[in-house]
Amino acid sequence: MTQLLDAVMRHAEARPEAIAIDGAEPISWATLARVLPPIAQDLATRFAGGRPIALQLDQGIGECILDLALLEAGIVTIPLPSFFTPAQTDHALDAAGAEIRLFGPVTLSLETQPAVHVNEDHRARPARNLPDGTARITFTSGSTGDPKGICLSRDHLLRVAQAVVDTLGVHHAGRHLPLLPPGILLENVAGFHATMLAGGTYVALPQSAVGMADPFRPDIMAILNTIERQAITSLILVPDYLAGLVAAMRATGIRLPRLTLVAVGGARIDPLLLDAAADLGLPVRQGYGLTEYASVVALDDGDPASRGSVGRSIGANTIRLAEDGEILIDGPLFLGTVGDPRAPGPLATGDLGRIDDAGRLWIEGRKSALIVTSHGRNVSPEWVEGVLTRQPAIFQAMVRGDGRATLDALLVPSSPSADVDAAVDA
Repeated sequence: MTQLLDAVMRHAEARPEAIAIDGAEPISWATLARVLPPIAQDLATRFAGGRPIALQLDQGIGECILDLALLEAGIVTIPLPSFFTPAQTDHALDAAGAEIRLFGPVTLSLETQPAVHVNEDHRARPARNLPDGTARITFTSGSTGDPKGICLSRDHLLRVAQAVVDTLGVHHAGRHLPLLPPGILLENVAGFHATMLAGGTYVALPQSAVGMADPFRPDIMAILNTIERQAITSLILVPDYLAGLVAAMRATGIRLPRLTLVAVGGARIDPLLLDAAADLGLPVRQGYGLTEYASVVALDDGDPASRGSVGRSIGANTIRLAEDGEILIDGPLFLGTVGDPRAPGPLATGDLGRIDDAGRLWIEGRKSALIVTSHGRNVSPEWVEGVLTRQPAIFQAMVRGDGRATLDALLVPSSPSADVDAAVDA
């Protein structure tokens, strides 16, 4: 029994009728405790080959139960974000040796023989070597075009989720709304798993129902109305979503007094945005982490004096600085990448920072030219520049966009008559 299932059983005994996962047909803790073990057993039988299973799913109650059951069954999973290009998706499946992809809506049978039903796509692929203990393969957004498969253990994932709960306290475990796209590790660990451990309610609505049909063009008014209508108390956002929420609240006069926690991560936040959010009463806490650490490493404690920092370690890892200011992290780390176990020792993040007298970490930049957009996506400018200059009409390109929602580029045409617009469109 995993730590998650143990928590589900405890919550079911203490508050059997309380809602664990809310949505079209809410699931109580008692129901979740009853159906989760047999569903996990059924999945262990159906997918007994040991190969990883890829998931391309929306948010929903069925998807949440499937996630818990696959973790309990010990099946290696590969959550795939909706914003991956077809080429990136194919690369991820091939790199991990995944022969089965689960997609589409998940339906539930919860009576005599509990089970989940979901579409399956089968395709033969060569098997790959995974580090021992791999439970989840998370493919980063691919700073060089081809995503990188980070292998994480089940114990590591749950240790970070529990550290989030221990840092925040269970009083924040109210009604949590997932807004980040499905497949994003930060929401899965610090949002869903932490909510389950703490005994809160996870409001698992489809992305289109909350204004997130396109994660790069969110409907902020729909998000604002959903937060208010669903009596949401906690959120995890990227900076761009926070900026949109602040703008909408200013324009409408709507305030969200039920919110007790708005955790923001994925990219550095403009200090002016943090001030604006505080003026509107938003309880924003900036966090810091990477996929290699199973998402969260540090989190601001909410003290006004720490605004702009990413706070202290949540206890799962220790943080120190190299002589040049690069942030080094010790403690539980990823197992390695697909086919390449990790060497022992601390991980150099590539981020530059400082630690103040109170032990709080402040992020001050990157050692490399890597662009981190306000959606939290890592992009190597050389990758995009290479794609552009492969077009005959473009002679040179310089891409920028750090901390912003979109990229732009300074282009040098190959000739005065070159059709640059068509080249960019291509």
